[in-house]
This record gives sequence, structure tokens and C-alpha cells, in this order.
Amino acid sequence: MHGQERKKYKARFNDPKISAALAQKALQWNALSKELLIRRKRLSPPSIAPSSSPPSTGSKSSGSTSKITGSAAETLKIVDKVLVVNPDPSHLWNHRRELLLQEKVNNKEDSDNTDDGNNNASDSVEEKDPSFQIRDELNLTAACLKRNPKTYSAWYHRKWSIRHWISLGCPKEGQESGNGGGEELLMSELGLCAEFLALDERNFHCWNYRRFVVAAIAAVANSGDDYDRETLSSRSLALDGSWSWTATSNNADDDASSTLEILMGPQLAAVTGKKIDGINDAPSSSYVSDKKRNELLALEWNFTKEKILKNFSNCSAFHYRSKLLPLELNRRIQENLGTATSLADVYEERLDLSQEELELVQNAIFTEPDDQTAWWYHRFVVTWASPITILKKNMEEDEDDKSAIIQAYLALLQDEADPIRDLIATEEEDGSGCKWGLLALHMILENIIKLSSLSEGDEDDEMLREEADECLEKLIRIDPVRATRYESMKQKYC
Repeated sequence: MHGQERKKYKARFNDPKISAALAQKALQWNALSKELLIRRKRLSPPSIAPSSSPPSTGSKSSGSTSKITGSAAETLKIVDKVLVVNPDPSHLWNHRRELLLQEKVNNKEDSDNTDDGNNNASDSVEEKDPSFQIRDELNLTAACLKRNPKTYSAWYHRKWSIRHWISLGCPKEGQESGNGGGEELLMSELGLCAEFLALDERNFHCWNYRRFVVAAIAAVANSGDDYDRETLSSRSLALDGSWSWTATSNNADDDASSTLEILMGPQLAAVTGKKIDGINDAPSSSYVSDKKRNELLALEWNFTKEKILKNFSNCSAFHYRSKLLPLELNRRIQENLGTATSLADVYEERLDLSQEELELVQNAIFTEPDDQTAWWYHRFVVTWASPITILKKNMEEDEDDKSAIIQAYLALLQDEADPIRDLIATEEEDGSGCKWGLLALHMILENIIKLSSLSEGDEDDEMLREEADECLEKLIRIDPVRATRYESMKQKYC
């Protein structure tokens, strides 16, 4: 019912003809589902057969390979039909993956029999399953996602298919295996994500899948020239969607580099727990060149800005950008400063980036002051720009440098406070008030009070406290439901 009005959607079921047709469709779906369960028990090899399945006896246990492969091909077609109608049941996707992997095992056994000189093996194979084809899986999941754009199982299968395809060496259409490449298909997947997000910009499944595809692009980077199928297969084992490839050897900004590995966490379980050179060393990015890494980060950085400028209420794009922010800072430090950097230089880069982001978010704030999305990102950037954590980690730094860093941040806070004061005054003249502006101004004043005690600034703490309390008094009046919270915030400076 995505994209439909609830009343209209439910009203359809009041039509007897529609209800009868849907009931008949449900009966057919259930019948096919039962048939699939029966086929699964018959087709599953002992290694993946249900423990409750009785062992086969007699001639049936050794049945011909042609019957097995032929039935598997037919079963795949039935699975396709059932999933397109209802893509939610995860056991059906599991069945499909079993069939695809079982076909791979059967083909390998056929090859081994031929190599051993068993001439009769080829005679017993009358029909061979079609090998795994990435386009088939992508087309199937695309059809299912049109039915339900937020079905977990279909998105998971799409990720699994990408990883399995990479393990085969990124074969082209019609091939069973390949030897590198694959970026073209993955880049087209990013384009598909953009189309999905144009229809539903808050579909978190699609945002997650986009991050997974970017990780997959990093996994196949430079594979066409330098790596073979075995290398790609090893990489695919650890392809879980995490972004450990974004790590660099530049540790000038401890706050950024120490969290790079967890900024984009895993989405799939790794196939193996073994340590693979260039992958499971955390963090390792030896297989991604600096140029490729920067290209991917720039692509996503620009994509989030494009989505934000199109709709300032796009909280998903703001969230993604908040994850990219430390990575963009690390890229700029590497590009502008290199490895020999001082704390003051590193913080200057952080402050410059923060100012750029605050300029971006101010457009959203002044366009729609009551939209909390932009205010959330504003609060995040102001807090992220704070030097307190960095200074605590670098206690041995020169006091003059520390004071200069604090003064630079105080200047940024003052620059942010003045336009917010103007916005609050404008909204009060209209008689509506500005809840989110008052909260932001209170946070800024709190930070100024804390930092002014660490520097030689001449800020009047008493006047700042009075203004901060005034913000809370106004909040109590315009948002009485949370009056107790604002009262507790006032006690901080009592």
C-alpha cells in the first residue's frame, strides 16, 4: 500500500469481485508455497536438508543428476512467481539461495567426474541448471521492490547477490565466472538508488543499500588490471558493507581517525572469520588507492548535498552527511596538509569545514524554522566543531596554541548566535515563537560559558547565564508539555 491513501486502499476490499479475485490469488500462492516446501525436502542435499527429514532409501537416494538439476530449474521458476507476488517471506529467499548454491556444487561435481575420466558422467546429465546470473537476481529483486519498496528480505538478497557475484570474479552476462572489473554494474546500482530515493527519500533500506554498493565498488577497485578472480573471491568473503577502506595512514586528527572504522558499520555477516590480507586487518585500505577513495567520498558527499538542497526536511540525507563529515575532514587534511601537521592546522581544517556546513544548514533553518531536521544537524555540527575533546587528547600542546583554538571556536559560536537571535526576534513578532531556535541559542550560550572559563576571554558570564535562562523561560511558555525538562536545565548554573 506504499504511495496509496489508506482509505482508498481499504475501500478496494469492499468490492466483491476484487475480494474474490484476491482470495483465489491467496489460495494459489499458498498452494505454490506448499509445493516449494515439498520440493525443498526432495532437492536439498544432506548437508542442508532439515534434520527432521527422513533419509531416502533404495534407488531414489541415488537418483539421476538430470532429475535433480531439472527439478531445481523448475523450482527456481516457481520461487520467482511466488516472490513477485509476496516478497516478504525470508524462507523463500533462503530457498532460492540454496538452489543457486546447490547448482554450483552440482556443476563442480560434474566437472570433477569428467576430470577423473568418468565418461558416463556427461551422459547422465541431460539438462543443466542455468548458472548464477547477477542480472537475473537484480531484475527479480527490482520487481519485488516495486511491489514493496521496504521489504527486508529483497534488499538482503540484492546485497547477497552482489557479494556472490564478486566472489565469482564479477562475470559478465552469460558467463559463469570472470576476472576483475565490475565497476560499471555497481555504478549503475548507485543510479538505481538515486531513482528509488527520488520516489521515497526516506527509504532507509535504499540508503543502507547505497552504502553497501559503495563498499562493493571499493572491493573491486583496480581489480581489472591488478587482481584475479581468487583475489576478488577473498575480498568478497569480508564484504559486509562496512567502510574500513576509508581509513588512511594520516592520524593527525585523532578524533576523526580513531572512529573511521565504526562510522559505516557492517550490514551482512562476513562469510568467514579468517584473517584476509588487505581486508580484515582493521582498518585496512591497501587495496583502494587514495584517488579512488577520494572519488567515492566526493561522490557521496555531493549526493547528500544535492538531496538536502532539493528538500531541507530530508533527515536521511542529513544523517548520512553527518557520517561522511569526519571522512571528508580526513580527506581534506590529507590533501591540504599531508602527514606533517600541527594541532592548530588540523583544527583550522575542522573549523573551516564546520563553517561551510553551518552555512548550508542556515539556508534550511531560515526557510523553515519549525522543521527540526535542519536544527538537529546544526546542533550536531556545532558540537562536532568543539575543540574540547581534541584538547583533552593533546594536553602537552603549547598553551598559546590551545588558547588560539578556543578563541577560534568562540568566534564561530558568536557568529552563529547573532543570526539565531534575529530569527527568534522575527518569529516572536509574528506571535509564533521559535522553539528550536531557542534551544539552539541556549546550547551555544552554554558552550560559550564553558569555554570562556578555559581562555582569557572577556565574556560576561553573568549576562550570558541570564540570556540562557531567558531562553528557557520562553521555552516553558511556548512548550509547557516539557516545562519540567526546561526547569531542570535551569538548575545547571544555580
